[in-house]
Amino acid sequence: MDPDSLYIKDSKYGKGVFVSRSFKNGESLFYCDGEVKSFEEVNSGNCDEGHCIQTAKDKYMLASEKDLLYFINHSCDPNSAYKVENGKAMFAALRNIGNGEELTFDYSTSMNEDRWELDCVCDSPNCRGRIRDFKYLPENLKKFYLNLEAVPEFVSEI
Repeated sequence: MDPDSLYIKDSKYGKGVFVSRSFKNGESLFYCDGEVKSFEEVNSGNCDEGHCIQTAKDKYMLASEKDLLYFINHSCDPNSAYKVENGKAMFAALRNIGNGEELTFDYSTSMNEDRWELDCVCDSPNCRGRIRDFKYLPENLKKFYLNLEAVPEFVSEI
């Protein structure tokens, strides 16, 4: 991983994470290493729950404005996904990513809690219109993500 090849800049969604070189399908992009909280702590109102990612059944990694995770945007047609390795979220390319492209991932692949939903504005031809838990995705899309190993095990447990 080359952290110098990722940068934050304005995107059509506010701010986003962009690449300054090409990445190959499957290549590691970056690790997230933030403060870890329980589901109860994240939902207590003391955390910015919109800027965290689930790393275990009851563990969430918080992102601050100094973390790439804080700025990575959703797409219903993402170019990256995350896996959990040793309690850390690691993002990897789901396909070849071109120099200058914005990194995105499907937020639905990170949720299995029936707690958070959001209207989608990704403008992808495949846009579902709503970001919801993984279990609510169409069966063919769930299978697609599972075959790519783009869904952590605790999220795919339905």
